[in-house]
Amino acid sequence: MNEQLPYDYWREFPDRDPQAMVWYPLSFGPVEPNEIWPTRKQALRAQTSLYVHVPFCAVICPFCPFNKYPSVHDQMQAFVQAVKREISMLGERAQWQEMTMSAAFFGGGTPTALSAHQLVEIITHARRALPWQPGAEVTVEGSPETLTPDKLAALRDAGVNRISFGVQSFDDQYLRMIGRGHNSDMAKRAVEMVLNSGFDNLAIDMMYRLPGQTMEEWERELSVALSTGVQHISAYSLFVEPGSALAKVRRRGKMVEQASVETDLEMWRLCIDTLEGRGYKLYTLYDFALAGRASEHHLINWRAPQAEYVGIGPGAFSYVQSPNGEFVYGNINPIDQYCETLAADRLPIDFGIRLSEEESMARYMVLGTNALRIPKQPFTDRYGTTIDQQFGDTVDRLVELGLVENTPASINLTLKGKLYLANVGKSFASDMSRMKPHPAGVDLQRGEGLSLSGIVSR
Repeated sequence: MNEQLPYDYWREFPDRDPQAMVWYPLSFGPVEPNEIWPTRKQALRAQTSLYVHVPFCAVICPFCPFNKYPSVHDQMQAFVQAVKREISMLGERAQWQEMTMSAAFFGGGTPTALSAHQLVEIITHARRALPWQPGAEVTVEGSPETLTPDKLAALRDAGVNRISFGVQSFDDQYLRMIGRGHNSDMAKRAVEMVLNSGFDNLAIDMMYRLPGQTMEEWERELSVALSTGVQHISAYSLFVEPGSALAKVRRRGKMVEQASVETDLEMWRLCIDTLEGRGYKLYTLYDFALAGRASEHHLINWRAPQAEYVGIGPGAFSYVQSPNGEFVYGNINPIDQYCETLAADRLPIDFGIRLSEEESMARYMVLGTNALRIPKQPFTDRYGTTIDQQFGDTVDRLVELGLVENTPASINLTLKGKLYLANVGKSFASDMSRMKPHPAGVDLQRGEGLSLSGIVSR
């Protein structure tokens, strides 16, 4: 373990790793924006997708590791102009001239912390600056305390067709404990408000293993969530990120103990059994959806072979297939620096990496694990070799442990594998990324929270 980062960011089976990889690879350095986005026109496939990071929140949750800021009007307005400029600058690049957007996800933070006018201004600008596929999935994240019927109507009229927000719990004592800005009644009313506003694709987030929470309480939470009639439920075991406000509370001995690892596993197993028993299919590491309601954004990120997505906004990550190779890169995190960079007509790319073939193959497997099934033929078509040739020893070991099934067509996670998904995914990491923490973990451990400079290779 890295002595500068004295926390468990990597565990080997049979220890259960609570933190799956949602970015890959985990090593970055300086990168030249014009190498990723050359000004000359070259033939590319004609599809990409969009992620826009809106870093403002009406209430800052103490457990959240993401790049976020309190809602301040002047800063929010500067952000809107900067995001529009970033979209325009990329849209002007020759590579984007013949692309179409297959999906868009406005995440955060809390995008609905913006006013309806500000949020619609960004969405409308993106629709004008970039070509879109008809019927593209457009998701906006929100929170119960920032949703109103007027705001939802404005989003619907702007082309948004999917809403997602964090309920986390329907129990007021736990909502207070984790610092949420709403209560149970507000969450239920928000669900009704969205469904009554003409949206038939609503996702909510739930958390389990909250401090002091019992199995019986989690079972009741699932029952309430199902009673709301939502089409998509994401369930997360509370992971106390190092450096977060909640971690500081725990260090002071002021946090009620979480349930044991064994109970954590039982809670997740109960979640799978309960939701799948009601027709919600587990299709990624955290996500359950009714038929036809899986998130296209999640599938783009994780289903192998992973598709391209372009991140807009401070701290946003991207994965693009440039004429110069495959790149993963991240934007500048501090919002003031992000806005200043765009005001100077420079793309706000802070760091990145051009993937070697070894890292590209590892990414196919590591992130593909998050979608529970890794197809073999696309791997062979892309790399001219097979999964069994490249990762045979790892797959054999996972089969022996009962974590995956190796079929002629795919590598499939077993139920046991779904319980230990993070362990399975990390087993495919390359030597360069093995035993390294996620970028957010590095920053939070150092108490920075605003800059990802800690992950840049020295």
